[in-house]
Amino acid sequence: MFEAEKRAGDIAEENFRNLFESKGYTVNKTNFQDDVYNHFDFIVEKDGVVKKFEVKAAKKDDRNDNKASFEMTWIELKGIKGYSGWVYGQADYFAFEQKEGFIISKRKDIVDLILQKLVDNNFERGKGMYQIYGREGREDIIVKILFKDLENKRIVK
Repeated sequence: MFEAEKRAGDIAEENFRNLFESKGYTVNKTNFQDDVYNHFDFIVEKDGVVKKFEVKAAKKDDRNDNKASFEMTWIELKGIKGYSGWVYGQADYFAFEQKEGFIISKRKDIVDLILQKLVDNNFERGKGMYQIYGREGREDIIVKILFKDLENKRIVK
């Protein structure tokens, strides 16, 4: 299963690079350190403006689903080894794969949305929307969000 997820991520990154290069951006893949530990995949530049992007492939709502969902995604607050999750990395923006193109959202907007929704839900645990979920035997903490709740998102096709 991990291989399929890795391949989906590689394809999403390739599609992101191709899309942004077609729009006149310079797109550079990061090194291993930035990708794995600082949690950003690309440095994107246009007209002297430089931004760091973390690209995310579409995710399944539930691991037993046959297809990925383009309405929601899982956000990692804490990694499987107990380190801060990728949402707290150094990316300026996240690019979430869609059927066509990507939803682009500022990292800070996602963190703010999750915090507000968790407070609204009294930090409830479970696999539902805006609930804290951790898998048994792992230290990770993830939260499911709806893309429609991201107020300042952009769709790039």
